[in-house]
Amino acid sequence: MSSTPAPAPKSNRAPAAPTRLPANPIVTVSPQKPSAVGAGGAGSFTDTITSAVSWDMSADSLSAAKHNLILNGNGNLVGYGNSLRFNKLDARQNSGNTTLFAGPSSNAVAPASSLQGPSSTTLLGGSGNDVLVGWTGARTQNPTISAGSTGTASRSSTTLTLASASQFFVGQTISGAGIASGTTIKSISGNTITLSAATTAAISNGSIIGYEPTTPPAGFVANTDWFIGGAGSSTMFAGNVASTLSGGALNNLLVADTYSGANQSLWGGNNTGGALYGNTLYGGTGKDTLHSGTGYNTLISGSQSAGTTLSISSSLPSGSQSAVVSSTTGLTVGLLITGAGIADGTSITAISGNIISLSAKTTSPLLSGSRITVISQVL
Repeated sequence: MSSTPAPAPKSNRAPAAPTRLPANPIVTVSPQKPSAVGAGGAGSFTDTITSAVSWDMSADSLSAAKHNLILNGNGNLVGYGNSLRFNKLDARQNSGNTTLFAGPSSNAVAPASSLQGPSSTTLLGGSGNDVLVGWTGARTQNPTISAGSTGTASRSSTTLTLASASQFFVGQTISGAGIASGTTIKSISGNTITLSAATTAAISNGSIIGYEPTTPPAGFVANTDWFIGGAGSSTMFAGNVASTLSGGALNNLLVADTYSGANQSLWGGNNTGGALYGNTLYGGTGKDTLHSGTGYNTLISGSQSAGTTLSISSSLPSGSQSAVVSSTTGLTVGLLITGAGIADGTSITAISGNIISLSAKTTSPLLSGSRITVISQVL
């Protein structure tokens, strides 16, 4: 551990490692109609959900086929990604506090899967005090079907009229009877799409399928996450792939993944709030790089704890006080539990088979496969 240039005046003790996902005024998300859906999205994708309210991209079939989420409200908002290979969640236009989860929620529906998260995610904080959380479960690795509709076109046509183009995006590879191999979408106007190659036969209400990209689009790297803080304070938890976490403008807490061994890079922010602001960075189990920012800095190498990591066997709603875990071998009543969605100071109050009872309710939903850590002493 090293501190530069000096500890904060109020205390010369390094801050304790985080034991939970910080609480947010909103801990569940119910899908709502977006304020705008269509072109002009973030990154290289043009399919975007823009919402002034909390939004779960995995909880309805339309959102689950989109790659971008933009939150532009003025309240305390929560955003969830989905299981497509590449996601971008952008809260730069939200003036309140924002919590962004890279992967899907427990409410995930097709084509998203509640058991897999995106290969790569970009999370962008806003102007409030934000929490950015990486995906730590299974990752989508291969191109998948992300859109489907019926279409009509004449032979040798470069335009195709779909029953609905809402789940398709420019640059997407499509297939179907009468569609030339390797055809992509050049543009979308209403429900009419322009094709990169002419149809090989007439199509009459034929099935048209859209696929995820086979290679990362501009701005994305396969199996790599990128989290960037905004104008406020940021708390970031890396996922289980190579990640770059960059703090925001005030106080920042950046935590590398302590299970996967992925190599991650944590950068303290350029703190603009005054002399008492700074950065606390925790390394994980990989070959992590920790970079000081401006203000006071505390850099801690290695794992947060020498605890036992368990996986949740059955999804839990927010507010749960018991969990089915992968194993209870070696567990005893009184041990502390940490992890995303686990309240600060939660301990085991009872053990029955592979079911553990918790001293406090979970603060957000936990999916099957989510990991929690059991520690033998207060951090």
